[in-house]
Amino acid sequence: MNDYLLNFEEIEGLTVLELIEKLNLIDGLPLKTLTLKDLIFFNGKALRGGRGVYLFKDEANSFFYVGMASKRSFIERIPAHFDTKPEAWMNTLVKYHTDKNHNINNRTYDNLENSAMLTLDTYSLIMINFLYYNPVKIANFGRLLRAVLGTYNQIKNQNFDKSKKISDLLLN
Repeated sequence: MNDYLLNFEEIEGLTVLELIEKLNLIDGLPLKTLTLKDLIFFNGKALRGGRGVYLFKDEANSFFYVGMASKRSFIERIPAHFDTKPEAWMNTLVKYHTDKNHNINNRTYDNLENSAMLTLDTYSLIMINFLYYNPVKIANFGRLLRAVLGTYNQIKNQNFDKSKKISDLLLN
């Protein structure tokens, strides 16, 4: 499946296991082809809400990172992950790959730029848009996905019954 956007209101009735299966079928939008338009529009229509949860899949098609755009919209939040300044606070993906490939704390501009390019060339994006803004629900859903997908920024020691519906687990 080549789509990269789901609306939360269309999936909240799924069980966690059904959602994981659905997400695994989505290739996502390759970051190397991502445009500003992709963060504002989908299939020619504006993203209502423009906030929610987003996932980065790595080159092995595994979920690597779950992010949340609750205070800021997708267009404000997602590009900040690829800031190549060593003092930037939002570029944890770039710093992770720099540390992995160039030894810990060797975060020079060159190394950060190389890591940003590698990430942009090999990762893809899936966005889960909330049509109705609810920052608490966005945060809870993001934590749920981080726990069940086992991402780089996973929440450890938190278990969810994957047979339960998402809406039953979030309660907000």
